[in-house]
Amino acid sequence: ITRERPGPGLPLADVAADDPDRAAEPLVQADHPRIQAVARRIAGDATDTRAVAERVRRFVHEHVDDEVVAGVPSALEVLENGRGDCNEHAVLFAALARAAGVPTRIETGLVYLDGRFAWHAWNSVRVTDGWLTVDATWDQSPVDVGHLRLATGGLDAQADLLRLMGQLQIEVAP
Repeated sequence: ITRERPGPGLPLADVAADDPDRAAEPLVQADHPRIQAVARRIAGDATDTRAVAERVRRFVHEHVDDEVVAGVPSALEVLENGRGDCNEHAVLFAALARAAGVPTRIETGLVYLDGRFAWHAWNSVRVTDGWLTVDATWDQSPVDVGHLRLATGGLDAQADLLRLMGQLQIEVAP
């Protein structure tokens, strides 16, 4: 376990337009005009990745009502209907942050909550000295020590986790 001490945000002007962590994906429509318009409004006058990420985190946390949903909604669907669980928070965060110029990844793993581990998704954004973790569902940045990342990426990375289900054993010692 490491303690995250993220540095300042990376100036947006220093982020390459073709950075793969800014790219649109089927569920992360960072290139959709509606997503881009909302991202511009949220980012406002922020000039670095950390400042934009904080604004996007607050927006997603306030905009999306916690609710388990069937299926795998896209960021645009989550923006429009305003509900979802951690996956929907992470997908919308990624789309809005990427649309605002912030290199962003989706992370999936386990969180420790109420005496047990549960599957969860959150994000990480590039800052000057690495990556800053952000959880729009729980309104955390950086995330707490109870977040255990097992995969980074979209649906492909999450699908790889299926083989771990029922096979993983974690013991928390006092």
